[in-house]
Amino acid sequence: MIPIHVRCAALLAWSSSSCCSRDARSLAGFNTTGLRNTGAGWVGLTPSIAVQDILRFINLQSAVIHAIDPLAIVTIGSWSEMSQTDQFGYFNYYKDECLQAAGGQVYGVLNLNQYHAYAVPSYSSTSPFNHSASDYRMPNPIVVGEFSQDEGAGWTSPQQYTYVHRHGYAGAWGWQANGSGVGADNMTTLMSGMSSIGREHMMHTRPPLKPFSLN
Repeated sequence: MIPIHVRCAALLAWSSSSCCSRDARSLAGFNTTGLRNTGAGWVGLTPSIAVQDILRFINLQSAVIHAIDPLAIVTIGSWSEMSQTDQFGYFNYYKDECLQAAGGQVYGVLNLNQYHAYAVPSYSSTSPFNHSASDYRMPNPIVVGEFSQDEGAGWTSPQQYTYVHRHGYAGAWGWQANGSGVGADNMTTLMSGMSSIGREHMMHTRPPLKPFSLN
């Protein structure tokens, strides 16, 4: 697995431009105005990065990875589920057609979707910790790619890992082992969560992969 780990929606600039797509809903693919007041752009980077540039970067990087290894599993972490699903009134900016429209590379798409989930100060109503993976109706398996007991609204690490496991997610990556910074757990805390799942529950089948063929 090759996690291209960037908090993309934390950096984006507001834009009302559109992308071309087979899917009529994706005509809004470069329009980020729907993310206003959601927490997107929280880094406050000046100048901000346009979403089409973020998607182009992901598309080109993923295309190179898949050209070298068509079975490589590529994912990208978004700051929230709000920018990576078409459910709950949101829009999935990372769908295949938007990535392809931004960078022009057919194979520059994702194999796993990845949501970050922090309680600031509580989990959102659409957070992975309030839903099963199936509720997002994504074509790929979903990993909860960042979360912590430190910023978990009172949830312990064992409770977090157990919830993710029981609700159909493909994996969980707690943040971030050395315990430094806000919202970060140390390895002792993360191990308490991972070990709580139990060895018998670690036996998972490999997530289904997109059938890439470069011939």
